[in-house]
Amino acid sequence: MKLRIAFVSDTAFPWHIGGVEKTEYVTAVELAKKHDVHFFSFRWPLMKKEFRHKGITYHTIHELSNEMLYKNNVRSVKEALSASSVAWQLFRYKFDVVIVNSFPYMHIPVVKLYARLFKCKLIFDVAEV
Repeated sequence: MKLRIAFVSDTAFPWHIGGVEKTEYVTAVELAKKHDVHFFSFRWPLMKKEFRHKGITYHTIHELSNEMLYKNNVRSVKEALSASSVAWQLFRYKFDVVIVNSFPYMHIPVVKLYARLFKCKLIFDVAEV
């Protein structure tokens, strides 16, 4: 059975390098071999608004850079709030499974609402301590 799977994260590998990003990317590429995989994130330099890469359909909004993501070596609260706008894009589609990075937290209520309304499985990736 082919599933429609969505990943929701503020960052995306290989445009933003990190351990969680790499893990999400490897998982998404493997799942895309048998399933319809979509990735929702901020638009990092060199990313288009919507495109396919290694079998994954990317949906991006709000152009972002590392300088914008971090203010004084701390994650930007403004950009964390913007992350919830990434999650609102889910409502344009129907997914069977949504995998969400639990950080920066502010998008979680939106994703949870989506999962309840569309009765899909919701998986939280809790990689931040």
